[in-house]
Amino acid sequence: THQFRTGCINSSVIGILVLTVQSLSQVLLAFYLVLCVHLQTIILSLTFYLSHCLTYCGLPPFSPVMSTHPCLLLLIKNPPRHSLDRF
Repeated sequence: THQFRTGCINSSVIGILVLTVQSLSQVLLAFYLVLCVHLQTIILSLTFYLSHCLTYCGLPPFSPVMSTHPCLLLLIKNPPRHSLDRF
């Protein structure tokens, strides 16, 4: 009976750990997406500003390097209208 009880406790602890990890990953994903949405205007403005500067200085814009990040890829695919109008 003693062994059975510890086995029960161990399995419940593992279950709690799995749930914790799952919820944490979901929270992190949500946080990442929110952060991505809030930062997209700033990132886009910076990207445009820097690429304009580099083009003005006679250097190639570095957009291919920037677009490798999944978050930035989303931004480049659907840029917010108002930040584009400024340039």
